[in-house]
Amino acid sequence: MNRRGWITVNVWIGAFMSTLDASIVNISLPTIVRSLNTDLTAVAWVVMAYLIVITGCLLVMGRLSDLFGQRRIYLLGFLAFTLGSAFCGFSPTISFLIGSRMLQGLGASALMANGSAILTTAYPEEDRGKALGIMGSVISAGFLAGPILGGFLVEHLGWRSVFFINLPVGAVGVYLSSKFLARDG
Repeated sequence: MNRRGWITVNVWIGAFMSTLDASIVNISLPTIVRSLNTDLTAVAWVVMAYLIVITGCLLVMGRLSDLFGQRRIYLLGFLAFTLGSAFCGFSPTISFLIGSRMLQGLGASALMANGSAILTTAYPEEDRGKALGIMGSVISAGFLAGPILGGFLVEHLGWRSVFFINLPVGAVGVYLSSKFLARDG
């Protein structure tokens, strides 16, 4: 596969992971309530913190990419998302889990803010529409796969596995970002 193909796979991984994590955790909320001895009101913030941080930071991440380069911010996004996922999986309390989800959301916002821009840069004008259209499908697939994959993981491996599943995928994303994205200023 050529460099553009690897860049595309990398962006798709980032988009899929970011959207998957918006919906994968929902199925595990009752289990988290019991495991961390908390209530449904507190555990609702596990979902909300992630979504609020992504939404609130998209424009900031775009601006940081303009200032410091897409590659750097995208790579930091993968690192933050993966580290946040590890912290989520090891969370001893609901407060720690919510804070870890915020870190995960910060990383996801960097991935989402830069993914389309990276694809736009990687593809010639005549192929951009196709690349961005497929990106939309990958985003939808992430949202749709979340509850199914989350249910399977919680049933067979426990609630922490919905976060640990991101670790190998995130490592691949970090590797691909560092190897194939163009070095910028």
